[in-house]
Amino acid sequence: MRPKDTFLEIIIEITKGTVPKEKLFLLDWVDFFYFVKRQKITPLVFNGISHLIPDDCKTLWEDEYNKIIRKIDVLCENVKNISRLFEQNNVPSIIIKGMPLSVMIYGSEYDRASGDIDILLEEQYIPVASSILTNNSYVHACGRPDPYVINNSEIELLPFPIYKQHNNHELFEFIKIGEDSSSIDVFVELGRYLHSTIKDQKFIKSFIDSKMSVNISGTLINTTNLEHTLIYLCENAYTDSLLNSPRLKDFVDIFYFIRKYETKINYNEFSRLLKQYNIVDKVGLALQYTYDIFNDKSVLMLIGLLKSLPLQVGESRYWLIDEQKEAILSLLFESSSERSERQVRILKDRCFSSRNENFCAPFIVPQKEDGKEPWNESPFLEVVDGKYGFAFSILPTFDNEFLYFLFKVEEKLFHNLGKFEVKFSLIDNTPEKITLIDYWITSDNGEIVYRNESERYVIEPMNHCGEGFVLLKINLPLIMIGHRYGSNIAKIAFCATIVEQIYGPITHTLALDTWDIEFWESPPILEVNIVDLPLINY
Repeated sequence: MRPKDTFLEIIIEITKGTVPKEKLFLLDWVDFFYFVKRQKITPLVFNGISHLIPDDCKTLWEDEYNKIIRKIDVLCENVKNISRLFEQNNVPSIIIKGMPLSVMIYGSEYDRASGDIDILLEEQYIPVASSILTNNSYVHACGRPDPYVINNSEIELLPFPIYKQHNNHELFEFIKIGEDSSSIDVFVELGRYLHSTIKDQKFIKSFIDSKMSVNISGTLINTTNLEHTLIYLCENAYTDSLLNSPRLKDFVDIFYFIRKYETKINYNEFSRLLKQYNIVDKVGLALQYTYDIFNDKSVLMLIGLLKSLPLQVGESRYWLIDEQKEAILSLLFESSSERSERQVRILKDRCFSSRNENFCAPFIVPQKEDGKEPWNESPFLEVVDGKYGFAFSILPTFDNEFLYFLFKVEEKLFHNLGKFEVKFSLIDNTPEKITLIDYWITSDNGEIVYRNESERYVIEPMNHCGEGFVLLKINLPLIMIGHRYGSNIAKIAFCATIVEQIYGPITHTLALDTWDIEFWESPPILEVNIVDLPLINY
């Protein structure tokens, strides 16, 4: 048996209330410690086996456990303070996960690790909630130089509330910075959606209105009721399994919750909410993963209940997990590099196969006729942003020297280049990694340019093509396309979007980009027939 299989067996037995002493004798306690830490279940495991940890490893385990306990103490005080401030200012909100969930499931604030404070609000209350926090010693900040990575000393203070992306569920963090290097920083996240799964504000209001109170160190704190909590736990596990590395913590929470509240959950209401929120498949996947780990009859009963409900198809991203063809037990043990390689392989396989309808019927790039520009032909792709309504269309052509992209750009977008950029990406079919050739069209020092990471070229805007539009032509050396794709007929996946400059290094993409899962469901495909062309070495 592999050591990691033993690790999982020990953890499962601990969650079921037994201590597998016979399996601990030959255990590598250091490796086990780091596995438990990565799965974010240190308090649960430590409390179950602390009396059996060998003396030479006790300090390692105790230091980590005590660090978590100190952080929980600080988080508890901040949860109580923020809840009081929001209540005084009539801001309806609920605390999700964190301290309330720990008390609900385990009966104590200290049996579940918490990293930050997650608060769910209706979108209309985000500005006032932000002001309350910044007026009470919390700073709104992002990382520096990467806005999405915050190191202790490298943060960029933000002058106004900024979402992590245009359609992201939460703002960048609010941080209460500790007084000295030994103090604990507190991170607060204000969310308007449940990830990308539940966005409709009337449904978010339903979550908030479902509130029940949980006693946190003598103070009643609002969180979701039983049915909404189970939905949220499953949605969170689903999202992490899909977009991040799955953690055992998410499934332990579901297992403990179902075991504790099996006879108290209103299953008719639970079923009604699943249908209303259109997440039957997502909750079903999380429950199936939980059953695969714990083999528990109560979880199996819930899966049976879901199978009787109508499956609503449309927004589901089930295909990505279906195509992983891996059990959750394998995914739990993946390294970050293994996970990245596997998901790239899945995305590329889907992109360049019959599962992508655009691969089966690609856009055949027309060969350019001498002296003629095909402005009036039907475009290959039309892009409209979801915020301002900016739009552009693209028509590719080629000759024996270049692959051309003809952009027909609305004047209102053209005159705002600089604040906005048009981004397009070519994606090759190598299976090992997602190789993107990214280009940006923008305004720089009064010139319209297109650039990649290392080169910059000036574009001369062309004659108008109908009132309200400007034409831009970009040419890419065809020899580069031929060499990269290794074929006389190159099938290239293509993505185009609009990028808004928000503040400093922060940008928002306003249409689908390559990091959106939805893009990979049916990526556009170009087919460039370059057979028998005397390619000019550019």
